[in-house]
Amino acid sequence: MKLDVVLLNLLIGFLIGCVFYFSIKGVNFIIEKTLKINSDEKILEIPSLSIKMKEFFLLCITFSITYVLNIIFHSNFTLILLLSVFVSYGFILKPYIYSRKAKNRDWELEKYVKTCGYKVKIFISEKNFSNVLSYGSIPVSNIIILSKDIKTKFDNIDQRAIILHEIGHIKKFHLLYIYIYNLIVVFSFSNMLKYIFREYHEKQLLIIVFSCLIFGLLWYFLIVPIMRIFEYQADLFASKIIGKEEYIQMLYKFDILTHQALSNNDFYHPSLKNRISYVSKNNKQ
Repeated sequence: MKLDVVLLNLLIGFLIGCVFYFSIKGVNFIIEKTLKINSDEKILEIPSLSIKMKEFFLLCITFSITYVLNIIFHSNFTLILLLSVFVSYGFILKPYIYSRKAKNRDWELEKYVKTCGYKVKIFISEKNFSNVLSYGSIPVSNIIILSKDIKTKFDNIDQRAIILHEIGHIKKFHLLYIYIYNLIVVFSFSNMLKYIFREYHEKQLLIIVFSCLIFGLLWYFLIVPIMRIFEYQADLFASKIIGKEEYIQMLYKFDILTHQALSNNDFYHPSLKNRISYVSKNNKQ
């Protein structure tokens, strides 16, 4: 491939990366305004223009390089690499940048986690959300962020129980499994679209809608149950370290803080009743 063609494709890849980056920002803005909550992506935001510009250029340059590699080699491997840039953005890039630049570390909880034999960076967020979130699919990007609400309204035992639940997700590789699954879905869906556009010229829209429906059903009946199993596993992991009764008490308090969010189980989480029952039956302490 000639140099001018490579440069042109680098530029095209960079522009596609730009579109992707601003699409993410647009979706996060819509989520924040319509649902009046901070999206997970928003919680990882650091108020610094220089950081945002570095993040922007890193994503776009990475995408443009993988885009050119895909054109040169035209293989499934480079396609996976190309598509993984999209998925890796939220799973690896954002948490890594946050961990390098954020200053609001919770050293006390980190010290406690070390005494349990684990090491992870823990931050306190000023964002308005009553939750604790773990990020990062590989060790270099593993972080835990807890809200200021939890830090101020929960005692030390409850905070430790909540953090241990997130440690459970990390140590049992739940985030890595979700990341790999997203890679598989993106790669499979892209190949399906390529096949549809090549073989079916008159019914493309209908088949695309049908394909989206199939993927949606697979997500609901396959991934949602797995996500709920992950929650049970993280509950059991934490309860075995902090103590069964202490962990159950934390769940009750967390339910009150979140206005019965645990009692009214959401899309991915089992109900409070089921979580307590699982911990009670499987933790023999």
